[in-house]
Amino acid sequence: MLSKCPRQRDLTNVTNVRKKMNHSQHNSGMIPKATPIHSPIITAFYVGGDLMQFILLSLCALALSLPAHAHGPTPQKAKESISLQAPADKVWAVVKQFDAIDQWHPDVKKSEGDGSNQSGGKRTLTFHNGQSLVEELDYYNEKEREYSYRLKTENTLAFPTSSHSVDLKVSVGDTPDTSVVTLKSRFYRGDTGNTPPSHLSDEAAVRAMTDFFRHGLDGLKNKLEQPK
Repeated sequence: MLSKCPRQRDLTNVTNVRKKMNHSQHNSGMIPKATPIHSPIITAFYVGGDLMQFILLSLCALALSLPAHAHGPTPQKAKESISLQAPADKVWAVVKQFDAIDQWHPDVKKSEGDGSNQSGGKRTLTFHNGQSLVEELDYYNEKEREYSYRLKTENTLAFPTSSHSVDLKVSVGDTPDTSVVTLKSRFYRGDTGNTPPSHLSDEAAVRAMTDFFRHGLDGLKNKLEQPK
């Protein structure tokens, strides 16, 4: 008798395995489970007889295995401080007027506002590139020498954030004639889509806010510590 070719033997093995599975499942009343069948030529895979379910599960597994290169916006943070050779009250007298930041911050060409140093007070900042944005006070405490504000009207041509909040505080330093000014912020990048351009990315926003803080603190230092 002629022996069966390898392909015929593989098909026969698959058929026999199927018959044994069906007989066992019929006797036990169990629902068929995913059962791999391996052979040198054919690999059969049954998922309760539902091929579509197997395909969908495979696609889901593939999607989960792919690396995620794009993501939505996440909150970013920046914090800078500086020690000044000037009493805290003297420093506060310079920074306390919310809409007069152009008097000490070199990055701001012009600052205009309603003169209000209380929650709801607004200022419009114009930068050296001619672009402007609006910020609004959320909190103001004369006694503690601190205030908080947020972006009211965004303009990414002026500053690469879609929203931000900033806290400014003046504290007494190690001695009564010194002080520490701290600026800290929480913000989102200028483009909140999944694939922002480089100039509106998380990195660009962090760099811009950090530079803005550093330049402002240096401006205060130059203004308050300049030789008389």
